[in-house]
Amino acid sequence: MEEIANMLKKMQDDITEQRKELKSLQENISKPIIENMNLKFKEIMTKNEELEEIINNQHNALEKMERQIRMKNIVLFGLEENEKSYEDLENNIIKLLNEHLNANCTLQDIESALKLGRKREKPRPIKITFCKLSLKIKILKTKKRLDCTNYYIKEDFTPHVLKIRKEL
Repeated sequence: MEEIANMLKKMQDDITEQRKELKSLQENISKPIIENMNLKFKEIMTKNEELEEIINNQHNALEKMERQIRMKNIVLFGLEENEKSYEDLENNIIKLLNEHLNANCTLQDIESALKLGRKREKPRPIKITFCKLSLKIKILKTKKRLDCTNYYIKEDFTPHVLKIRKEL
C-alpha cells in the first residue's frame, strides 16, 4: 500500500513538474510572439498617425487651393434662360450687372460663365468668374440693389465653408 502511495505521490510530482515545464515552455513561445505583435502594432499605429497627418495637410492644401480658385467667382440666381449661345449668356449677364449694379462690366471682365445643375422649370444659377477680384468685390458691395428684383447674388464658397456657415 505504501508503494502505491509512493507511486501516486511520484506521479503527482511528475505531473506537477510537467505542468511547470509546459507553462514555462508556453511562456517562452508566446512571449516573443506577443512582443513581436506589439512591436508591429506600434509600427502600424505610427504609420497610421503619419498618414493621417499627411491626409490632413493635403486636405488643408486642397481647401486653400479651392478657396483661391473660387476667390473671383460669384453665383447669380434668377436670370432667365432665353439665350441661344454662350455669347448671349455673357451679354445677358453684362446687361444685368450694368443696368442694376452700375458695374461698368465688359466682355473682357468675365473669364467664364457656367450654368449650374440640370435644366428645370426655374432658371439655373450661373457661376461667373471675373478676371479681376476688384470687380467681384464691387458687385458684392452693390448687390443690395437687386433686393427689389428677381435676381440675387451670392459668393461662391467651398462646400466646407458652406457647411460651417450653415452651422452658425
